[in-house]
Amino acid sequence: MPDCSQTPRHLRYDDGFRPGDDIRIRRSSVSCGVLFGVSVWLLAGCGGAYCGESSESVARARAVSSEDLAEIYRFATGATELKAGRLDQFPNAPKALVALEPSYIRMEPGEAAIYLETCSIDYKVLLVTNHRGADSDFIRLQWGGSPNTRGSEVLWESSYPIGDSPDH
Repeated sequence: MPDCSQTPRHLRYDDGFRPGDDIRIRRSSVSCGVLFGVSVWLLAGCGGAYCGESSESVARARAVSSEDLAEIYRFATGATELKAGRLDQFPNAPKALVALEPSYIRMEPGEAAIYLETCSIDYKVLLVTNHRGADSDFIRLQWGGSPNTRGSEVLWESSYPIGDSPDH
């Protein structure tokens, strides 16, 4: 076991240290408040990249044609059981959906959530299809996380009542 009463080798006597001096490791000058602030900043979406309406994922989703959205809808609502995973686990995904580069897809009978971007735990950009009990077939684009950044819009809606569409 080393003799801790000795002056460490990298400290020299001409630096003002003498054998037997009380040498302690000083705490970092970074305060806990600064660390907390950085943590909040990161969790809140990295200083502005909060998956808001101005994000690239929202712009790409808005640019998808009605025909391609209808194809995505048929794919996403075609599940007969719960299916969830990364895009590569869905080899029959439509090209328009592949072009949106979703990070995760969760499909179950009657509804789906397609994660286009996840900026933090609560901040996401999603395509959501037809919640159970809805009055129509639709794809809704949702973004943000906190109440002041959250928003949504319907990108596609079927002109047929649920179940009456010729596509079903």
